[in-house]
Amino acid sequence: MKPKYPEEPRDSAPAVHRNGQDTPESPSLSDDFLPPWDQIPDRTLYERMAADGVELPLAVELEDAAVARKLQEIIAWLAEHNTYLECTDHLSDRELYVVLVEETFHELMKDLESVLPREEAAKWIHHLDILGSGSDEDTVLYFRFYANDRERRDWQELDPDYEMPPREKPPYDRDRHLPQPKLPARR
Repeated sequence: MKPKYPEEPRDSAPAVHRNGQDTPESPSLSDDFLPPWDQIPDRTLYERMAADGVELPLAVELEDAAVARKLQEIIAWLAEHNTYLECTDHLSDRELYVVLVEETFHELMKDLESVLPREEAAKWIHHLDILGSGSDEDTVLYFRFYANDRERRDWQELDPDYEMPPREKPPYDRDRHLPQPKLPARR
């Protein structure tokens, strides 16, 4: 989820996709397996990870090497559950760990794994865009580190008074090494 246009409502919930398409609004995604959206239980990733035995201590309790190891464990667990991180290169391992464990993992999201058969749940993808809140701070960071020329130009056309931050190379190189969803081949 990239910066939102000013008139769009802001929602910090992770984006949920199936075969690359947004849900639940997309009528083409009606599915015999999927109950009504409001009947799918909401659960935090923190709760789900704890139920799987993943311990998530506070960052202040961990040395830097332990934070890096724990972050790798978290990233692997997320990928096993079709959940993928985006826009993390501006954060150190410790900063990313704090954002995930102390903020993001406490947001409610639909727990599709609790209502769908395993093979059907595997078709759904969750994107955790670290800069997806639509806040002014996230928007500045997105344009500074991630936006391409077209996105920057389009935003500037939409809001000519916006003070576009200078483009900078992100201080870390993590995103390209993160697990990516396996999408079906396009026909």
